[in-house]
Amino acid sequence: MGENDSDRHLPIIKLLITGLVVGAVSGFVGAGGGFLIVPALALLARLPMTSAVATSLLVIVMQSGSGLVGYVVSTPLDWGLALTIAGVAILGSFLGFWLSSRIPDRGLRKGFGYFVLLIAAIVVVLETLQLTS
Repeated sequence: MGENDSDRHLPIIKLLITGLVVGAVSGFVGAGGGFLIVPALALLARLPMTSAVATSLLVIVMQSGSGLVGYVVSTPLDWGLALTIAGVAILGSFLGFWLSSRIPDRGLRKGFGYFVLLIAAIVVVLETLQLTS
């Protein structure tokens, strides 16, 4: 914890409401954790991008674990597929960590913003095409 971290005033009510909304959206549609948590931490808590990402990952691990427990009792899972994807995702996270230490914070923020916009555009196009079919 840096010297200024303890002096920073966090908008606790906004963060709690944001956490509740992110949890509800993630639990309902099974996605959105990182896309919603990172901007919330960066904008509301004013965390540097690398701290927001690290904090988000911890939240996602806890959130995913509780979601998995809920689904595993009622839904059959393809464990081979799930573990394969998890293994590749873990390798990707090491690559992402390595890259994040080489890109300035401002560049990470811009890149993340563009990535979210790109994903949103793809979802809108795919859903629009699906509606017209």
